[in-house]
Amino acid sequence: MLRRMAYIGTLLGVLAAPGSAFASADVTGVVQNIDLSSRQVVLDGERAYAVARGVNLTKFKLGDTITVHTEDQNGKDMVTRITKGDHFASAPLKAHSRIPRL
Repeated sequence: MLRRMAYIGTLLGVLAAPGSAFASADVTGVVQNIDLSSRQVVLDGERAYAVARGVNLTKFKLGDTITVHTEDQNGKDMVTRITKGDHFASAPLKAHSRIPRL
């Protein structure tokens, strides 16, 4: 009985959590403007994205094709990661050594 109540409580907790907390998206575009003081990036002249602290904006310049990863934080789309190009770089595969460990 107690286990069943724990399952129901967990289910209600998941359902009660705001759906926007899980929202994220990847947007690709050409940099039209970078405002370092307000920490915003404008892609394709359409929309300005607020950039979270910790993301280095100085690596990018006007005309670069970038992909931004946005997450909904307090009802506002915040950029949490930026990469050059139209895709995120995947992690390199782990190389296995043929030399046995001693």
